[in-house]
Amino acid sequence: MCHVRFSLATRKPFGATIRTRLLLREKVTEAVGQAFFSPLGVTKVTRYEVPNLEAMNSVLESVLAEGGSRSLRIDAQGKALGQAMLELTI
Repeated sequence: MCHVRFSLATRKPFGATIRTRLLLREKVTEAVGQAFFSPLGVTKVTRYEVPNLEAMNSVLESVLAEGGSRSLRIDAQGKALGQAMLELTI
């Protein structure tokens, strides 16, 4: 099974990002990611914090089924999934 990894990062200066980072930590959980991507066949979502970059790294397991070269999805490499996550209302 093939996994996809993407990051969500804040764009504000450090002082303003503390609130944003706390909001992301509370609202964008692994369970929320699992529910959001479940129609695509994701079996597990793992989230890692990247504190030096004020970002979160997420890994979506089994989203590409047999792999990028065998996937019948329009976005066979999963590059648009991070952009799709921006549609999530928090």
